[in-house]
Amino acid sequence: MNALKKYQRITVVFLLLIGIVNYLDRSALSIANTSIQRDMLISPSQMGILLSAFSVAYAFAQLPLGLIIDRLGSKIALGASLLAWSVAQSLCGLVNSFGGFMGLRVLLGIGEAPMFPRRPRRCRNGSTPTGGARRPASCGRRPAWGRAWRHRC
Repeated sequence: MNALKKYQRITVVFLLLIGIVNYLDRSALSIANTSIQRDMLISPSQMGILLSAFSVAYAFAQLPLGLIIDRLGSKIALGASLLAWSVAQSLCGLVNSFGGFMGLRVLLGIGEAPMFPRRPRRCRNGSTPTGGARRPASCGRRPAWGRAWRHRC
């Protein structure tokens, strides 16, 4: 039982860290857009397209990927998602064309799309029946902070 609790805590910590990195990845382009525009000679309208490419891909990929992920399972889905989004974000630094950059932003959106639908399921699958709703609540969309965090884990 103690090993299961340790596994659950490690899972919650990793999912929290993944969620934080997920939010940082989303905002990275909007923070650095003036430098990227200057370096890649991108117009403001093209930058708007790049900023929108992620959001559109993210929105449209959630439902179909949710169905696919239900068949594969949370571990495989999160692993593949992390791999796709890590590759896309890493390659963004090497790209030198607008089309390539837009393709990588779309891949980043698709890679990050399964994160929030799968994170609560991963917590639910790793919790015990006696844990009730406490574990999935701590892994949901709203992170628990302060004293509440101690009681949820």
